[in-house]
Amino acid sequence: MEKVLFACAENKKRSQMAEAIFNHFAKNAVAKSAGTMPAQEVDPKVKEALAEIGIAISDDIAPKKVNNEMLANANLIISFGCLVAALFPKEKFEEWQVSDPQTTEEFRTVRDDLVARIKTLIQERNF
Repeated sequence: MEKVLFACAENKKRSQMAEAIFNHFAKNAVAKSAGTMPAQEVDPKVKEALAEIGIAISDDIAPKKVNNEMLANANLIISFGCLVAALFPKEKFEEWQVSDPQTTEEFRTVRDDLVARIKTLIQERNF
C-alpha cells in the first residue's frame, strides 16, 4: 500500500488535518504526519474544524517526530512551506503553500483547501 507523509515543523495543525483528511478519503493509500520539532499537543481547533465536516480524530492524538523510517517508507512526502526542502528526498517531496491557521475561520479555510488538494491528489494518483 502506498504511504504519504505530511511533514511540518510542529505537527500540530496542518499536517494533522491533512493526515486525517487523507485517511478519510483514500482507499489505496495511507497517510501519517510528523514534525521536525513536534509541539506538546495538537491544536484543539484541528478537531473542531474536522468534526464540522464529519471527520473524527482521536482524543489522544499527539504530535510525532519525523524519523528516518517514516522518510524511507513514504512514497510521497508533502510539506506546507515550513521545512527546508533540501533535507528531504527530492524525488518524493512536494511542497504545498498552505497558510498556518490561527483563528477558527482560518482553520476552516485551511481545512477546505486541504480537502480540495487531497481529493485531487487521490484522484490523480489513484490513492
